[in-house]
Amino acid sequence: LRIALPEGDLAAVEGQLRLGADPDGLDWVDLSTRLLAATCRSSGRPVPQLVLVQLHPDHVELVLEADDGAGTDPPAPFEPGSTSTWLLPRRPELAALLADNVWAAGVDAPNPGLVTVGRGRQATVLIDVEQAVSLAVTGPEADGFLHALTLELATTPWADQVTVLAVGMAPELAQLDRVLATASLHEALTAVRHRVAERRSRPDGTRSAAWRQRIEEDTAAADLLVVAAAPDACRADPD
Repeated sequence: LRIALPEGDLAAVEGQLRLGADPDGLDWVDLSTRLLAATCRSSGRPVPQLVLVQLHPDHVELVLEADDGAGTDPPAPFEPGSTSTWLLPRRPELAALLADNVWAAGVDAPNPGLVTVGRGRQATVLIDVEQAVSLAVTGPEADGFLHALTLELATTPWADQVTVLAVGMAPELAQLDRVLATASLHEALTAVRHRVAERRSRPDGTRSAAWRQRIEEDTAAADLLVVAAAPDACRADPD
């Protein structure tokens, strides 16, 4: 996936439109994704793959993979939207009720890689960078965008079991608990190999896994790589 960033004044405006402009939005995105997994699990239906989230002023819109058979009959309290789209109204009384939902409270975030990529006409748009596999960012504001993306992954409540490996970025990011700053891509990939090997060796089987396995195994551990330098400038060992 490739994103061309706005330039000049538009870039400043874009920055103001990130989730920080809607503090309650963080809680609603977190709640809606955990509830997606919880309600499907409790009703015995498969959890559909999340394509993207659109945060509207009055509801959260979950756009789901059509091939997963999400359909237009979502479990309560979700409401049907367009095809393969479920809506969660942003009502205070609903938030209070759902906060006490035992299923939602005990579910790890199923999409810890969700990050803000911009704003449409009516909503803030988030995608799961883990599901996208790779994300190329171009434009003069690319470094600023990657810095903001890293900060978001390091602070949002649904990414609490994510480690962000930041390559060629500001060293002060390493002060954040979820960030491992490295100078080279080789160093970062070596760290990933060690972390994966460690998780595989644990007796409880906790490890980085595909999102379906993550839900089934009730674990959300993930390593996400953010590279600010061009790959050729920090080439990894082919092994």
